[in-house]
Amino acid sequence: MNLWKMRYTQIFAALFWLGLVFVMLKSLNGGPENFDGGLYGRRKLILNYANLRLALGDQSFSNMLVGKDGWLFMTTEKTLEDFQGISRLKPEELSRISAQLWSLKARLDARGATLIVLIVPNKQTVYPDKLPDAIFPLSPVNRMTQFYDENAQNGPPVLMDIRPLLAQARLTRDVYLKTDTHWNVYGAYVTYQAILQRLKPDFPALEIYPEQDFTFSDGTPLLMDLTGNTGGNLWLEKPPVLATSFDPAVSYRVIKLSNGRELTFSWQNGSSSRLPRLLMFHDSFGFDLRYLLAAHFSKATFVPHFSGADAWNNNWIEQTDPDVVIIEFAERYVDSIQQLLAK
Repeated sequence: MNLWKMRYTQIFAALFWLGLVFVMLKSLNGGPENFDGGLYGRRKLILNYANLRLALGDQSFSNMLVGKDGWLFMTTEKTLEDFQGISRLKPEELSRISAQLWSLKARLDARGATLIVLIVPNKQTVYPDKLPDAIFPLSPVNRMTQFYDENAQNGPPVLMDIRPLLAQARLTRDVYLKTDTHWNVYGAYVTYQAILQRLKPDFPALEIYPEQDFTFSDGTPLLMDLTGNTGGNLWLEKPPVLATSFDPAVSYRVIKLSNGRELTFSWQNGSSSRLPRLLMFHDSFGFDLRYLLAAHFSKATFVPHFSGADAWNNNWIEQTDPDVVIIEFAERYVDSIQQLLAK
């Protein structure tokens, strides 16, 4: 019996060392300098390790937290500091933004155009109950509340506060993706409807389609951005898909910039001279909004934020002669609005 135990130990040790030599030789195929990044089986090791951490209930990963009921939350770009009330805008920044908004509004008023500024809340703002119990607000004041308070006191009436709208809509169905930083198409849809309702008195030609013209269904299971950040693939999500019963009859042209950003232009294929023209500055939350809004404007120009000095500026106002200008920023980028308004 002892002989068999000894043989077993010897066989196990031999297989271990043979396996180790095999892995080292395979890893050296890319050269010694790439040994770390080219470690044989590295991706599978990382994947299985991350999935094990998720399965065991680990909550803290690089740039994200695992919340309740499978909800994942981004922790970079001051999203956690915003929720806890640690982040602040300086008084001079708030004053500057108010002055810039007044200046832009006057510029657009002279052209007979309407301005809407839309701040899309962080997921933590809309789903605070899904965060771990250890994460809670330390102050009710953060950059977004400062921005809204400053505008209420000293700024022009151009802001759309969609926090109550999204809080109410989530009672019907989720408005943000559980495993992604962004809202889903339903969150974009209810915001799009609110934008049209706000514009309708000034632009009677805008047609607001009834809710029954829109159908939501579960999409294909996908690996969303926050799950990917863990290194694992344990949680796939079916993002909702939106279908319409009407044909928007819109054509698009997309121009890819050298930095990877995309300018999007749309126009109505039929007679649309009575419809207003739109200029929209947006971040990634505006992707779904683009295609929803385009159906209601004769022409639309969609300019992504941080797309370079040649594209990211207010010269589009003179170039496109819009009737409506929408500036959309995610809450985590609220301080960047002063960069756009200064251009």
